[in-house]
Amino acid sequence: MDDIYLVCNNNRQYPIYDGVDLEGFGVIEISPISGSTTDITLNTSTYTKLNFNNTEKDPSFAMGADAVYTLSRQSPLTGQIKLNISVSGSATGDVGHPQLEVGMLKIGGTGIPTQMNVDEINKFLRETYSQLDKIGEKTYTLEETWTLPFGVKLPIGDYEFVAKYSITGSGDFGIIIAKDGNVESNIQITSVDESADYRTMEIPQNMPFGESGITCLDFIKSLQKKYNLIISPDKQNVNNFKIETFNNWYKQGDTIDLTKFIKIDSTISVIPANTLAVNELEFGDTLGKDYLAKNFNDLENRNYGSTFFLDNENRFSQGKIDIKPITSASPLRLISGTGDLGGSTPPTSYSHDITYNNSSTTICNDGFFSGTAYTSTSGAFGYGDTLYWDSLLTQPLRGYYLVRDDSNGNVYLMNTSTGVVGSTVTNC
Repeated sequence: MDDIYLVCNNNRQYPIYDGVDLEGFGVIEISPISGSTTDITLNTSTYTKLNFNNTEKDPSFAMGADAVYTLSRQSPLTGQIKLNISVSGSATGDVGHPQLEVGMLKIGGTGIPTQMNVDEINKFLRETYSQLDKIGEKTYTLEETWTLPFGVKLPIGDYEFVAKYSITGSGDFGIIIAKDGNVESNIQITSVDESADYRTMEIPQNMPFGESGITCLDFIKSLQKKYNLIISPDKQNVNNFKIETFNNWYKQGDTIDLTKFIKIDSTISVIPANTLAVNELEFGDTLGKDYLAKNFNDLENRNYGSTFFLDNENRFSQGKIDIKPITSASPLRLISGTGDLGGSTPPTSYSHDITYNNSSTTICNDGFFSGTAYTSTSGAFGYGDTLYWDSLLTQPLRGYYLVRDDSNGNVYLMNTSTGVVGSTVTNC
């Protein structure tokens, strides 16, 4: 029984929490206002705000006036973006290609936006213009699903969507979004991935009672069938039962000689026991209705926990039998960034605005790899502290050996495997 869990389930939807509907929490879709003639002209030096003032979806009222998005729960984000882009220029010959930089700029922050990955849009621009011998003017409507950089959790605050572009190679490019009032563009946030952290789930409302519930007897019978148990009355203790595995119960039996019961003067016919058996077995559970069980079934084309046995060498046995209790089984796992093993109160952690890279020159002059890290240390972090991606202090910041504390400009060495801060290198 120690390995049996009751899976809370809300039919592949977010669990039910008191006072908040996570199904639409932080989800938005914005686009340019129909009939607007205000072109959004991008440049290469500074970010330009994407004034998409038409709010098409906002169930949790996250959008404010003037296309300002309010994030009330620190989290990674996932979304979709569609941009109607007009690209112009006058260069001919061996031209380069433009690359977009789209981000979310925190109002009152450092002035460096958190990048939204638009790799597919940039791949299209790169491959298209690498084949052209002149620029001219062309208009494209490009879209893709975006995420924030790996490990980045957007802090709580108000954000604007901004964009600029860079030029790789040569060429005099100009880029306008939503030119002449085009309304095909939109920006969506489809998931605030860690919106449930530290919330108290309403357990009774998320219990998987199914269509008609399950009786205690059905539950016991399912356990008996699943684990091949023998349940028998205890002759020594009234109202008690002995529960044993079939193999242990079978070994306790006696060998009985049946010779004296057989009439050897009559014709004897023998039927091999295996002709009464099947040669194909499937052990498993009823398909569960929870998200993990259904997702596993979709990906693997079989129920979780199913085991198949086929006896290819037996020429007598035939047929198939399913050994399946009415209960279901699901993969049990802790998804990174969710849950709290220590209770509903998060561990004491402090956020730090940081820049991280593997180049000392870049880390002092470029803010592309920037975000928020966490430590158990307040104030400036330093030698011996461990930097984490998450406020639960479970995911060390790995893969970079230089980190800058943006509050004081100090650059430190950092262990690429453990995230432990080393000695100071320089002050930017």
